[in-house]
Amino acid sequence: MRTEAVPSSEKIEYYEISEEEASKCHMVMGQIISNWQDRKKVMATQIIGDYLSGSNHIISRKNHQTNNSIPSGSPTKYSKKQLSEALQMRDRYTYQEIANITGICKRTLLRASKKMQI
Repeated sequence: MRTEAVPSSEKIEYYEISEEEASKCHMVMGQIISNWQDRKKVMATQIIGDYLSGSNHIISRKNHQTNNSIPSGSPTKYSKKQLSEALQMRDRYTYQEIANITGICKRTLLRASKKMQI
């Protein structure tokens, strides 16, 4: 074992190994890198295959909406009760007036009315 002068307070230690050990080390590192590259290639081909075959691994936006176990989009800001109460005011007020009173934007009210078919 030999040490060299290092500007900091710590010394770097070097271990001498035989050529045989060095070649084994290089061989193992080469195998690790080769295996990693092979797995990367396999994963890429699987992803491409799944995409092209329309597999369930890649879920489309349409499937997101039908499958309730996977949340899509941002969480709802207003409850159904709040929206239905705001929409009940339509016979007395315009959408813009309801938006000013309740704080729910006009576009959200229009979307909710279309969804609830009122």
